[in-house]
Amino acid sequence: MKNTLFKKGLIVGIIVLLAGISLMPLVGSITINRSVLKTCPLGLDLSCDEPYKNVKQGDTATFIVEITNIGTVDDTYDVIAGSIEDIICKVNGVNADQFNPYEITLDSGESISFEVTAEVWESVPLGEWYVFVEGWSQNDAEINDDLTLTAKVQKKNKEKFSTRELIEEEDSVSWNLGFILCRVCFMETWSWFIKGMPGQRIECIDLDTGEIVYKGKTRIFGYFLFKFFPFGHDYKITAETEYGRMSKKINDLDFFQKVELLFIIGH
Repeated sequence: MKNTLFKKGLIVGIIVLLAGISLMPLVGSITINRSVLKTCPLGLDLSCDEPYKNVKQGDTATFIVEITNIGTVDDTYDVIAGSIEDIICKVNGVNADQFNPYEITLDSGESISFEVTAEVWESVPLGEWYVFVEGWSQNDAEINDDLTLTAKVQKKNKEKFSTRELIEEEDSVSWNLGFILCRVCFMETWSWFIKGMPGQRIECIDLDTGEIVYKGKTRIFGYFLFKFFPFGHDYKITAETEYGRMSKKINDLDFFQKVELLFIIGH
């Protein structure tokens, strides 16, 4: 009986000893890592709560970025921001690149926020484009952090002003106004000749504002000139004739557009 108890006690002692030996490196590692984190003199962290922004062509996206000194000593950081050629990035309104970084000085544990703006030119294609923010310690370039922000470029808003006012006041003509030459005509199925239809009712609707910008009747040879319409708007031309009603749409009006409404008729 004594021998049995002795053997059991010996086995338990060996198990406890082995467990203690296996846990010692782990405990030591945890202690060392915590010690390193507490005593690291330099440190930097960049963050942004809203790293994704929608922006129209020709507009500016603004990101609020936070920088934190996670080290144990005061430090000064160089911060830069950049993107593709047609997106101009600035830090607090300043062009900040690797040759002229933006300087930020922080006490240990201090955080501040700064603005990163992305000026999107009208030439930037639609889609998602990245804005890169980087920061590093002036005391040790290996102490650094970076952040990737996203600007989703969307189509530029069209101007929403009255076309009717521009039509009534021809003195307001500028290079931003265009023309639509419309012809209403018909062709009989057995003929090769297209004939104009003067005196037909015709109207133009600005699809961006929903406004009927002009109503009238076609003139000689079935032509009618709509003039002084804003660039970039969408329009719908509609003609009503004895042969029926027909419409055509114009997308993003440029300086001049020609439209033909052709009615095919039988005998």
